[in-house]
Amino acid sequence: MVTGWFANADDDIDRAKAWLEKNKSARQEQAAVIVLPQAQGELGARQDGDMDEAADWLQRQQEQGSSVELAGKNGQPKDRKSYAANDQFDLFMNAGGWHSSGNPKVNAGQYAQGKARYRLLSYSLFGQPAGLGGFVLGETGSGRSGSSPFSWNKVAVGPSHKIYGKGWDDSTDLGWARQWDKSKNDKQTTDSIYLSNYTNLEQRRRDGKKWFPQTEVILSANIPYDADKTSVRSGKSLPADNKFTAGLDVRQSIYDFDFENRQRLTPGLLLGGGLEAKDGVGKIGPSVKWGAFGQDILIADVFSKFKSGVQGYRWYGALLLNVGGAIKAYKASQITEPGPEDLGFYSEK
Repeated sequence: MVTGWFANADDDIDRAKAWLEKNKSARQEQAAVIVLPQAQGELGARQDGDMDEAADWLQRQQEQGSSVELAGKNGQPKDRKSYAANDQFDLFMNAGGWHSSGNPKVNAGQYAQGKARYRLLSYSLFGQPAGLGGFVLGETGSGRSGSSPFSWNKVAVGPSHKIYGKGWDDSTDLGWARQWDKSKNDKQTTDSIYLSNYTNLEQRRRDGKKWFPQTEVILSANIPYDADKTSVRSGKSLPADNKFTAGLDVRQSIYDFDFENRQRLTPGLLLGGGLEAKDGVGKIGPSVKWGAFGQDILIADVFSKFKSGVQGYRWYGALLLNVGGAIKAYKASQITEPGPEDLGFYSEK
C-alpha cells in the first residue's frame, strides 16, 4: 500500500511531517510525498519510499530553509487554481522620510502610505495560476522647501492582478488616482492614471541557494490627465505643476541568513531610476529584509536620491510592513498537526 498527502498553498513542511508521524503510528508502511515550491504550479521534487525516508527528506528541506507545499497523485494538486485562491489578500503599510544633503532644516519631509489588494477571482492564465481583483491605496505626506511648507494627500483605486510562475510571481495594479497638493501660496488637484507592477524572481531561493536568492523589480508610473491649480489668496487659476512620474527600481537580495523558528534576515542593494516631470532621477542604497516562515515581513531601505541638473542629493529612509505576510507567517507558526479539512488522501495497491 502506498499512501500520499496533499494540501493547499498555505501548507508547508511542518504539516507534512505531522502527517507522516501520525500515519506511522497507524502502521502505514509507505508514503509518497510530492513537494512543490510554495505558491507555484510546477513540480519541484518528489520523495517516494517508506515513512522514515520521507521524514528525513522533509527534515533536510526544512534545515535548508525551504518553504514547500504538497500535491497529490501524479504530482497534481486538487485544483491548480487553489494556488491563487489561497493567496487572495495583501496589505502593506509604508512610511518614510527624507532630508537634503545641504541643510535638512529647509528641505525635509515625511510620508505614510497604505495599500490593500483583494483577488476575488482565481483562474489559469497561460497554464499558470492567477488571481484577479482590486486594490485601494491611501497616502499622506508633508515637508518643507526653503521657508515654504507643503503637504499632499493621495488616493488610488482600480483592478489588481497576480500570476504565479515557476520560481516567480508578478503583481499589477492599474487604476485611477487623485492627489491634493497644498503649499503656502497655492493648491492643486491632479487626476492621474496609476500603474504599479511588482515582479518577484526567487527560483534560486526555492533551489536552496543562499547567495543572491531573490531579485525584485518594481515599476511605477503616475500619468496625469487633468489638473487644477489655484491661488490660495485670490482663488485665481494658475498654470498646473507637472506631476508625471515614472520609475524602475531593482532590489537585489545578497544573502539569506537563517535563524531559529524559520526566521530569515536578508541584506541587499536597492538601485533605481526614472523621471519626475522632465527631470531624470536616480537612487542607490542598502536594503535589509526580515521574514519568517517564507514570508518577507519588514523591509528597510536607506538610499540617496539625485536629480539631473540639481546639485546635491536627498537621503531617504523607508520602512515597509507586510501585514498580510505577517498574518500568513503567524498562521504557519501555529500549525501543530493538519486537520481533516486540510488533507487529501490517495492510495494505490
